[in-house]
Formats: sequence, structure tokens, C-alpha cells
Amino acid sequence: MATKSASDPGPDVARPLARPLRTDRGMTKAILSDSPAWRFQVWAAFAVSMLATASGIYWLPVDAWMRGYLGMGLFFTVSSCFALAKTVRDQHEQDRLSRKLEEAEAERILRSVDKAA
Repeated sequence: MATKSASDPGPDVARPLARPLRTDRGMTKAILSDSPAWRFQVWAAFAVSMLATASGIYWLPVDAWMRGYLGMGLFFTVSSCFALAKTVRDQHEQDRLSRKLEEAEAERILRSVDKAA
């Protein structure tokens, strides 16, 4: 019986799709992207949840102004979620860029030390 290593969790673990990308130095690195099935599932879940909640508000046995209030609350919540997701993504990208710049600076310093030695 073969044992699994820590680097290979096996086929039962979901992995994002990776496309190779050629860099300007000739190196190849992988760009992670979501699968089409995942993107479909995310958009379908969003559409179903919005439709179900909006129809629930519409059929609720209350006055129109109450439905309007609940509808505005629903759309405010959704727009806040989009804004939060964008902010988190932007912060992650900024942190990643900062780490790359720090790594490049460290490599430059190490090269200058190697040349001096």
C-alpha cells in the first residue's frame, strides 16, 4: 500500500486550475485560476439566493413600505458584501506586491554582497 506524502494530498482534495506563464527571464510559473464549474456554482448560488430572498420579501404579508425597507436592506447588504470582497482582494494583492518588492530588494543586496566577496 502506497503512502501519501505531505506534498501530495491525493485525488480527493480539490485543487485550483493552474496555467503555465512564461516570465521575461524564461522561467515558468503557474497562475492559479478558478475552474468554470466553480465560477458557475458561485454565480448560481448568488442568483438563487437573491431570487429566493427577493421573492420571500415580495410575498411577505406586510405593507408595501415594509417590503421596500426589507428590499433596500437586502440590496445594501449585497453591495456591502461586494465592497468588502473587493477591499479584501485589494489588500491581499497589495501585500503580495509588497512582499515581492522586499524579496527583490533582498536579492539585490545579496548580489551586491556576493560581488564584493
